[in-house]
Amino acid sequence: MPRETPLAIRFALGSPVILTEGASLDAVVAYQGFAAGGDGLELLDCAFAKYGRVHCASWLFYEDQHIATKAQFVRMQRVGAALNENTLGPSGKSKYPFRIDNKRNEAQNKLNRYEAISSSALWAFARGDVDVITSALSDITSLGKQRPYGYGRVTKIEIHTANDWDDAGIKFPDGTPSRAIPIEDWEGEAKKGAYSIGFPRWVALPEVCAIPDNKSVDTCNLTGLPIEKSWVLG
Repeated sequence: MPRETPLAIRFALGSPVILTEGASLDAVVAYQGFAAGGDGLELLDCAFAKYGRVHCASWLFYEDQHIATKAQFVRMQRVGAALNENTLGPSGKSKYPFRIDNKRNEAQNKLNRYEAISSSALWAFARGDVDVITSALSDITSLGKQRPYGYGRVTKIEIHTANDWDDAGIKFPDGTPSRAIPIEDWEGEAKKGAYSIGFPRWVALPEVCAIPDNKSVDTCNLTGLPIEKSWVLG
């Protein structure tokens, strides 16, 4: 079992970020584990405490007020290879059908639309082994989608301990969920949505979960946390 230290983590951003719906800290750490050539799922169990079937690792939240802008990218596709009956449709939860330029003979284009968020930082909350989590996050330079194009650049990571917050990574201090939690494991009222909680995300089936009310956190509400010690990465 990991040492169960409550943590508040701030990722300072140097560019707009594009996040998938329900992007979470445990997904970031799992990716880091696989990218390093290890077992990302094993790393999760070492890094975070468990709450039922999920890890105590929250969604990623925008800091205070933020600005949303549209971003779109055109990707060249090869007819018959990248373009087939499995790809000719909106991907994932996208509400935008993509446009195919069919006047380029062998090569065609796919238009992807995203929402880019300008925010000073992202926040995440967790309960687990601070040494393992710090090591996993130490070489992160960007978060989210379209990172090769400069989105989601991380300039600094601040990791704070927040003692006496037993539900860190699962609930906010006001008792509302800070991540997607299977509805059978949640007590009380909460906003509900269908989310995949297993890994890999694209294989796990969505299930009804209690989910956070908002996509951002008010830093004024974080000042009361009993922060004892901090680490700065980057």
